[in-house]
Amino acid sequence: MNGIVFNVDLLTVGLAVALAIILGVIVFFQKTSSLTNRWFLVFTMMNAGWSVFNYLNYQASNPTTILLLIRLVLVLAVL
Repeated sequence: MNGIVFNVDLLTVGLAVALAIILGVIVFFQKTSSLTNRWFLVFTMMNAGWSVFNYLNYQASNPTTILLLIRLVLVLAVL
């Protein structure tokens, strides 16, 4: 049962990250010279990174790894 929950969590986070990146790339290539489109791409990449590190934080069991991942989540949340 725990393996099924792990796979569902991984699937949902992976799908959300992939769709966010696709959306950012599509918006960016609509008009690459637009400053708004460039910043939207940066925002979606930061959001994707935050999502991945947040997911990894909840899956980690080593206290040192957890501390590093929490710091990365907070850095990406501030950016």
